[in-house]
Amino acid sequence: MSDSDNDSRANTHSDTYSDTSELPQSGVDKTSLAAKPTETPAVEQAAVLNTEEAGDHYLRRWLIWNSKEYDWVPYDPSSRKIMPPRTDLQNYFYVDVRYKRAKDKPKTILSNFSKPLISFLRTAIGGEFFNAEPAYPIRSSFLFIDDFKRRLEEAHSALDSPHALDQIRKAAHSLGCVDVDLHDNDYPLNYLTDLVEHLGALLRLMEEEYRPLAEQLALQVSHGRIAHDLLIFHFRPGQRIYTEDDEGLPIAFDVTSTRYTSVNHFSIGGKALSWDGTEYTSYKIEKRVDPYDGTTELTQLPWWAMTPEIEEGVADVTRPCLVFTIVHIKAGELLSTAKPITIAIPAIHVLFLLESIVYGFDLHRKQWSRFLVDEIEDVTFDENSWEHLVLEPDTKELVQSLTSATVNSNTSGKIISDVISGKGGGLIVVLHGPPGTGKTLTAEAVAEFLKRPLYTINSLELSTRPDELETKLTPILKLATAWDAVLLIDEADVFLEERSLHEVERNALVSVALRLFEYHRGVLFLTTNRIKTFDRAFLSRFSIAIKYPELDAPARFVVWKKFLELTVSAAEDQKSGRDTPNSFIEVVGEGNKEVASEADLHELSLKPFNGRTIKNIVRTAQALALSKREALSIEHVKKVVRVQEGFLNEFDHV
Repeated sequence: MSDSDNDSRANTHSDTYSDTSELPQSGVDKTSLAAKPTETPAVEQAAVLNTEEAGDHYLRRWLIWNSKEYDWVPYDPSSRKIMPPRTDLQNYFYVDVRYKRAKDKPKTILSNFSKPLISFLRTAIGGEFFNAEPAYPIRSSFLFIDDFKRRLEEAHSALDSPHALDQIRKAAHSLGCVDVDLHDNDYPLNYLTDLVEHLGALLRLMEEEYRPLAEQLALQVSHGRIAHDLLIFHFRPGQRIYTEDDEGLPIAFDVTSTRYTSVNHFSIGGKALSWDGTEYTSYKIEKRVDPYDGTTELTQLPWWAMTPEIEEGVADVTRPCLVFTIVHIKAGELLSTAKPITIAIPAIHVLFLLESIVYGFDLHRKQWSRFLVDEIEDVTFDENSWEHLVLEPDTKELVQSLTSATVNSNTSGKIISDVISGKGGGLIVVLHGPPGTGKTLTAEAVAEFLKRPLYTINSLELSTRPDELETKLTPILKLATAWDAVLLIDEADVFLEERSLHEVERNALVSVALRLFEYHRGVLFLTTNRIKTFDRAFLSRFSIAIKYPELDAPARFVVWKKFLELTVSAAEDQKSGRDTPNSFIEVVGEGNKEVASEADLHELSLKPFNGRTIKNIVRTAQALALSKREALSIEHVKKVVRVQEGFLNEFDHV
C-alpha cells in the first residue's frame, strides 16, 4: 500500500465504515493507531496529545468553542492553546470535555459514535441521534444505563443461539439494524457481534462516570432528601408512584416520562386508569416541581414512591371500583334489546391504577356525582317498613302482590299486557288523598319491600310545556327502567287534569304524559290531592287507584304508636352498634323501653294531626331530649304537641 493510501485511510472518520470488516482486526496495535498523528510538526504533535486521552475503545478529548470557526476545536486546558482537530480509525466513540470559555465549568459530551452505536442509539434514544453528527451529554445518558444493560443482554442471548437465525435477525432489527432484511444471514450476526463490543465499552464508561453521582443520590435519599438536579435520576419511566388530585384523593400512576423544562421545572408524566361509563381507559397525568436550592425532603414533593404496602392499600381503595362498574354493566342486561357487552377488565396487579372514585347517580340530589369508592356501602333496606304502613289489609296485600309480580322476571312475562308490543307492561298506581295520609310513605315502603331504589320526582322539576315535558320525562323513565327502580311522581295533578276544548297547550301536555306513562314498563306511583280533576282517559290506564282518607282517631293511634316504637328501636340499635334506616336522629340516655302508655297514645290520637305532622313532632321531641342528654319521654312529646297546637291555632285565625 502506498503512502498516499495510508494518508487517505488515516484521514477517514471511523463512521465511514460500510461494514464491520473494515474495523481493525485482532493482532493490530490499536493504541498505536489511536496515537498515530497526522502530517503535523513534532511540537504541534505533542500539543495535540495533551488534548486527548485514550480509553477502553474510546477517546476522551478536551474541546473549546471557536467562535471564528463556529465549531468545537481541541483544547489543552494547561496551556490554553487552541489545537487543530484530528480523527482516528479505531475508537467507538469520543468523550468530549467541552469548555465554552476557558474559565467555565466543562461539560462532558459523547460524540463520534461508530456505525453500530449510531444505529442502536437511534432506536434506543432517538432524537439527537438522527442528526448527521450527533452529540449527547453523558449526564443524560445515565438515564439509559439499565435499559442499555437489558438490550446488551438481549444481544448476548441472541449470539448464544447461533443456529436460531430468525432470533438473530429479530434481535438485530430490534437493536437498530433496520435494514437486516436486505442482507444475508452474516450481516445481522456481524452487527450483533460488533454491537456487543461497542455497547459494552459505552456502558463501562457510563457506569464509571455515573458512580459518583449515584453515590451522592443514594446518600441524599438515605436521609430522606434530594437535590433538584438529581430528581430525574431518582424518578424513572416505568416506576409506579402515587399523588393526590385537586380534591386530595389518591391517584396512582405508571411513570412514562421525566424531563426538565426550559425554565428548569422538573416534570413527571404518567398514565392511570379510569372508568368512563363505557370502558376502562388510560388518561395522562403530569406533575411538576419548581426549581429549588440545595435539597428538599422527599415527603414535600407532590408525588411519592409506591411501596408494596402502599400499593396494596391503594388497591384496597380502588378494587371496589371494578366491582361497582361490573354491577353497572349487568344492570344494562335488563334492556331486552341491548347488545352483549364485552368489557376489557383490568388485571388484578394494576388495580391500584384505578381512580379512587366512581361515578354514580345521587337519587337525593338527582344528579350524576363522584363517590369515594371506599365510602360506598351496600344499601340497607328496611324490611319492616311495610309493616309500618297504615293501610287497609286488603289494599296492602293487593299493592304488595302487584308490585312483586311486576318486578319479578319469572312472573312479569305471565301477566297480560296490551295487544301492541311494548305497551301496557308496567304498573301505574295512583295514590290520592289529602296531605299527610301516607301516599309518599306507600311508595317508599314498596321500594324498601322490593329492595329497589326509589326515584322521586316532584312535578315542579318537570315542565308544563309539552315539548319540554317529553324532553325531561323520557330520560327519567329510561333510567328508572334500567335501574329497575320504583318511580314516584309527586303532586302529578298538573299532568293529569281533564282536557278541555279551550286549553290546547294543556291538552297537549296531558296527551304527552298519557303516552309516556302508558309505555313505561316499570313500577310508577303518581300522587295527587285532586282525583276528581283527572282526565277520564287516565282512569283506564291506572293499574290500581288507592284513596287515602283523612286520618281518624284509630288511624292516628296506630301512626303515633309506630313512630314512637321506632324511637325505641333506634335506641336499642344504637346501644348494640347496629345501624337502622329508621333512626331519625341520634338517641341518647337510658330507659327507652316505653315512651308512651296506651292512655297517652289515646290522648295523642285525639289531636287532629296528619301522619307527616306526627312524624315531625316525634323527630322534634327526639331533638329536644338529645339537647338535654335525656331519654325520650312522653313529656318531650307533649311539649312539642303544645307548641304545634299553638301554631296551628294562630294559623287558623290569620
